[in-house]
Amino acid sequence: MNDLTVFWSDSLDYLKQNNISYVSKIIKNSSELNLNLIEELENLFEEESVDAPFCNTGDVDLDDLRDDLPKGWTLKREKTELNPGEAMLVLSVIDYSAKRYFDINFYKNVEIVAFDLGGLYPISVNYLENPFMEDYQTFASDKTLSLIYCEEAYLVDTWSSCSVKDFSKVCDDWRKFYENILKK
Repeated sequence: MNDLTVFWSDSLDYLKQNNISYVSKIIKNSSELNLNLIEELENLFEEESVDAPFCNTGDVDLDDLRDDLPKGWTLKREKTELNPGEAMLVLSVIDYSAKRYFDINFYKNVEIVAFDLGGLYPISVNYLENPFMEDYQTFASDKTLSLIYCEEAYLVDTWSSCSVKDFSKVCDDWRKFYENILKK
């Protein structure tokens, strides 16, 4: 077994052990950051949340994943829907102890798509075959809110995150931050 194979196995193990469930909503002004939006996101979460493995800039990033993909697999980074001066509120549950089961040898031509949530990249697939959704379990339940923003075209970042229950404590700071983004 060569070093590349060993590293790829480690990267795959990472994708097998994490999961993000999330919903998001683009906001265009600071007044939208309120408890009604949180309630709307929580209702959407129960009905429409996306479940996916993810990469992030702190652990295994997209360049690492791209470098070690099996033959026939490709990685495409999806551009964010955010325009400069816009923000997105993301409600998510992140699980670093999920259990995902798949066999990469079964899949020959897979296009992985990574969507940017401010340095955290949920992974999906552009084809009917999706190795990541075959069989998985996730155990985390703590919901987090993240304020993602865009100052320049395609440059997306997370400004702050908090638990849902702490939103009322940070709401005014988040509004002020977003108002400053709009002024630029």
